Amino acid sequence: MYGPNPDQVQQEVQRMRRRPLLTGFFVIAFLAIGIWYLTGGSTTGSVRQAEAAIRANPFPGNVTHPSVITVQCTQDGQPFFARLQHLIQPGNGAGQHGSNGGPTTTYTCSGTTTAGQAAYWCVSFAPQDSSYSGPPTVAARFANQPCS
Repeated sequence: MYGPNPDQVQQEVQRMRRRPLLTGFFVIAFLAIGIWYLTGGSTTGSVRQAEAAIRANPFPGNVTHPSVITVQCTQDGQPFFARLQHLIQPGNGAGQHGSNGGPTTTYTCSGTTTAGQAAYWCVSFAPQDSSYSGPPTVAARFANQPCS
């Protein structure tokens, strides 16, 4: 008998039909994780909330502090693997505020005071699944000191 075996042809056709489904699954999964990561992933708080926290209490513990005139904050990026770990296993990250939830969200901020001096802060928000429901942590920092 010459020519292809009909059973082998049928098996090959079935394999070819499965490959696009598998490829489509991986493309959709990759896009979903990319969109989740680019939209903030497991971040909490916002730039506006960080700035508001500084305006409310710019120098915690210092009763005679000058007022803040300007403040600008930027979000520190969370490591990709910390976000991914929190997505896969919520509650296993190391966070502040006495929580064992996902990664904290930190904002690096700078501004000026009514005294005309430059000021620098770190603002940390508790993880989304944290039991902590209080305000974010505001801490003063030096000009070249990173928030960690």
